[in-house]
Amino acid sequence: MSDHEFAIAIVFPGAGVAEIVKGATYNGVHIIDKEDYDPQKDYAAYHAAYEPYIEGKRILLLFVFPDGQSMLATDEMQLTSAVEKSRQYSNGAT
Repeated sequence: MSDHEFAIAIVFPGAGVAEIVKGATYNGVHIIDKEDYDPQKDYAAYHAAYEPYIEGKRILLLFVFPDGQSMLATDEMQLTSAVEKSRQYSNGAT
């Protein structure tokens, strides 16, 4: 496991349990909660405000897309990339 072991899965329509497991395994995180993607939510602000820790490790956001891809936001640059990709998916692009 990496230093960042816990994440909340942000799941897009069409992504299921298999995609969540694949993303968690690939990124080396344990999923502690799951929520459906909301195109109205400001995930950058959500992530900044959501800084609880478990056993000294930050809780991160894992974006899970319907094509099986995932992006773990471990820093601001990766969060920005994940949010940009999220916008593409919410606009119908894959």
